[in-house]
Amino acid sequence: MPPFEPAKPYSGLQLDEPHDDPPPQELDDEEEQEDEDEEQDDAPQPAPAPPQPLPPPWCGEPAHQPPDAVRRLRPRMPGARTGARRPPRTTAQTIVPTTRTNTRRNTTGNTTNSVSTSHGTPSTPPPLSATTSPFSSTHVPSRSSHPMSPTPLSYVPAKGIPPPRPGQSALEQLQRFAPPRREALTRPRPAPLRYRPVRPRMAPMTPAPLNRRLAGFGTTIFAEMSALAAATGSINLGQGFPDTDGPEEIREAAVRALREGRGNQYPPGPGVPELRTAIAEHQRQRYGLAYDPDTEVLVTAGATEAIAASLLALVEPGDEVIALEPYYDSYAACIAMAGGTRVPVTLRPDPAEARFVLDLDELRAAVTDRTRLILLNTPHNPTGTVLTRDELAAVAALAVERDLLVVTDEVYEHLVFDGAAHIPVATFPGMRERTITISSAGKTFSFTGWKVGWATGSRDLVSAVRTTKQYLTYVSSGPFQYAIAEALRLPDTYYDDLRADLRRKRDLLGDGLRAAGFEVYQPQGTYFITTDITPLGEKDAHAFCRTLPERCGVVAIPNSVFYDDPDTGRTQVRFAFCKKDDILTEAATRLRRLAP
Repeated sequence: MPPFEPAKPYSGLQLDEPHDDPPPQELDDEEEQEDEDEEQDDAPQPAPAPPQPLPPPWCGEPAHQPPDAVRRLRPRMPGARTGARRPPRTTAQTIVPTTRTNTRRNTTGNTTNSVSTSHGTPSTPPPLSATTSPFSSTHVPSRSSHPMSPTPLSYVPAKGIPPPRPGQSALEQLQRFAPPRREALTRPRPAPLRYRPVRPRMAPMTPAPLNRRLAGFGTTIFAEMSALAAATGSINLGQGFPDTDGPEEIREAAVRALREGRGNQYPPGPGVPELRTAIAEHQRQRYGLAYDPDTEVLVTAGATEAIAASLLALVEPGDEVIALEPYYDSYAACIAMAGGTRVPVTLRPDPAEARFVLDLDELRAAVTDRTRLILLNTPHNPTGTVLTRDELAAVAALAVERDLLVVTDEVYEHLVFDGAAHIPVATFPGMRERTITISSAGKTFSFTGWKVGWATGSRDLVSAVRTTKQYLTYVSSGPFQYAIAEALRLPDTYYDDLRADLRRKRDLLGDGLRAAGFEVYQPQGTYFITTDITPLGEKDAHAFCRTLPERCGVVAIPNSVFYDDPDTGRTQVRFAFCKKDDILTEAATRLRRLAP
């Protein structure tokens, strides 16, 4: 098969371009003679004779007949060379003499007559008897005739034909007015069809298909750095997930629920009753907060969905939302999707307290007439700060005074160290009715992939959040909900052991970072350590984290991505310490290569 060549667009017939003819066929003697006749047609012709006056036009034939270059394009069809005779025609056409000479065969097949013809305006020819016409029904058709071509004319001129000139016979005078062969009237054969690939038409896309509210939000930094860790084989201390599973009895509870068919189909929209009841008991026993499990507890697909559903339900377009900076990256995206305006209040490191602190005056100054909601996070990711009772009391007083709603992210509520205590803001006077409290099982029980979270609050607030949540995931994590219901009833010793283990891991990695030359901010909660790279002679945390895998085989997260103004956290880097001891020891050893 020949190679594919795209076909040229067909733009009509070009007389000066050759066209493909069908493959040659075997010819008999008579047909070979006809080929020679055709070759003579293309030979140089004598000068044309002077034009003769034309009789009145006759409409029985086409007014234009294509030249021979077109005639030769007519395809040969089966049965064209049978030599069949066609019946005579009784009408003909008188044409202005031309410059070309046609050679025709007579009835004997061995003599030729040279006929000067032209293409011009047809006219009514004079009658001519059949005995004197050289174009009788016995005329042999040319080799290009075929059953589908028009029948050659039998020329019978009408009365009034000019008499022969001196020295001319009647036949020669008649031949001056003979029309060209009728096969020239056939439609030119179009160019051969070839396969041409068809490119589907596509409607033009808008310049920016992404909702303008999410302009600037691309792939999260956690996905980017985790992919970098996998590509380089580095130790991943960036994304915050443990490298060990939680309690074995909780995992077996999930397996048991699967085998018993509990949660394998759609669970109830608000969550399975067992889990909602366990969440209500947890809040009452630990913090003294009483919630109705049927109307004031909502199970979600992790804390991230609970935050999104809360902001989408409670924030109107144009409302201002105050968020503690640096903030978890989903906060900014959820505020944008709700149409709100993010107003950051920055936590800044305090050397005297050795932690990041909240400036209460800055918080109060950030509240305006358009402020709708305060978004808190304590224990705070990424700084590890745990807001004190005084800080939380000031936030609560401001919210009550300015009639603000509060959404608080408390997923690290059980991961606090060094005597720090987690206090839910909903416990302060006037706050239960205006607060949505969010937490999850992932961080507390080390099953981050199960994505079981929850939100608690007053009936009206939870109803609003549930209205939004049902159009996000609707339901999720069916069998895992039963397992987490059992996990929330674990004894206090489990939480004590969890905190002690994470505190030891924090100190192990923190000592290694200090030995490598980092400035370390000791965290009071979460399982992240924030450091400063200035003592290493570095100025750009983002560039530092991109090159760190090649330099040391360790991945971390630049805190600059958690600030509205990246310059505020340009030299800060976050490390996760929720890993095995040997992984943390190896990471600390590798990072010592950076020591000045």
